[in-house]
Order: sequence, then C-alpha cells, then structure tokens
Amino acid sequence: MIKDRYISFEDYEEISGSTYKEQLKLKTNSSRINQHYIRQHLGNVIVNTFQWQYWVVVTFGYKPDASECEDCLSKLAYRLDRRLIKQVKDRVCLYPEDRTEWICIPEVQNVGIHYNCFVKFNVSPCIGNGYESEKHWVEVALKNNLETLSSHFPSLGRGKPTVFVRERTRDRTESLKQFFYSAKEFQRGVSHNDIDPSFDRFERILISREHWKNIPIHRHRTPNKVEHIPPLFDKETEQDLSKFTV
Repeated sequence: MIKDRYISFEDYEEISGSTYKEQLKLKTNSSRINQHYIRQHLGNVIVNTFQWQYWVVVTFGYKPDASECEDCLSKLAYRLDRRLIKQVKDRVCLYPEDRTEWICIPEVQNVGIHYNCFVKFNVSPCIGNGYESEKHWVEVALKNNLETLSSHFPSLGRGKPTVFVRERTRDRTESLKQFFYSAKEFQRGVSHNDIDPSFDRFERILISREHWKNIPIHRHRTPNKVEHIPPLFDKETEQDLSKFTV
C-alpha cells in the first residue's frame, strides 16, 4: 500500500467516495493537512478520472521567469494541436472539446523550474511512415515546438529547455508513482534554493481546461507562427483545487 504522512491514498479514495458523514472525517483547521488532502484529491483525479495518455516533463533553463514558463506551456499546447489537426483525417477543425488537455504540476529545483504534465489526447493522430509510434510523434512534435518557442521568451534563453515523454501503462501503481513524483514538493515551505521565495506550488498548477482559452484550431486558417498566436493564458490569481474534477 502506498502510504502518506497523514492518510494513505487508498484510504482517501475510500472516504472521498463514501457518504457525506464519512467525508466529514477529513475536516481540518490545519492548512498543512488541508493541502495534503488537496494533493490526494488531485491524485485521485489524475489516477482514476483523467484519462491521460502521456506523462510529459518539461524542464526550463537557468533561472527562468515562472510566468514565461506558463505562457510557453500554453503556446506549446496550441502548437501541438496545430500540428495534430494536420494528422487527423476527415477533419478541418479541432473544436475545444477535441483539443489536448493538460494538467501541469510545477517543481522548483535550485535554479530551474520544470513542469510534470499529464496530457490527454481527445483525438489521435494518424501516424505516417516517418514515425515509429504515436509516442515518437508526440516526442518530436513537443521537442521541435519547444525549441522554437524558447527563443521567443527572454528568460528561457539562458538555458536549453528539454522535454521528456513517457507513455501511460495499464499499471495503476506506475501511474501513482508518476503522480507522487510529480507532486513531491507539495506541502514544502519555501527555501533559499527557490527561484522565487513567493512561489506557491499549488497556485502555479496549470489546468488547461480552466486556465487556457481553448479556441478552435483550424487546419488552414489558424496561425502557427509564434508571434501570431493569440493570448491563451487566462489563469486567475487564486484557485480552489479541492473542488477540481474532470
């Protein structure tokens, strides 16, 4: 059993899916324990509800600006979908419900930031002979677009951003490990190693459906050049992850 400091993930699943009376057992006045419950809830969504196919780790360069990282991720998703529509037969448009969905969890290490992203494809690309698999297509699309985007953000030019892609397996334990790895910094206080002492890991979680303007992507009419991409980032200053569902 995968256990946590306050309540195991399995116990949280059981209580959260039970009666309201049982759920009252989770009530607390401790902000730290409440953050723990929010993390468990987010894990429950990612492992059991959100039907993601790829775990994508995007690492940014030396002392990047967090807002630029977030903007870059939103544009990375846009350009991925722009490439995706070209690989989908019998469609000329990806409507908002067809576009990829992202849940991105930030991690701060010394002088860098990376985002652990769980990515769901609502439409699958038709892979040509030039790619070994769909995963290979995703890797190439993300790496090429990240390289292009990084040159458009001043703070990202201080180090080469990288991307790592792993396909989801049917092993539920593996999915749990990926989530807990991604969220391992949750409940930590700020440290002298943080890029920004005010960096709030919960506040900086990105949920594409909630924070990005998922406009339709047309095969021929939607611009692809970075300077022509419309503003996508629409994240509010505060969010309540305890109520997040998919």
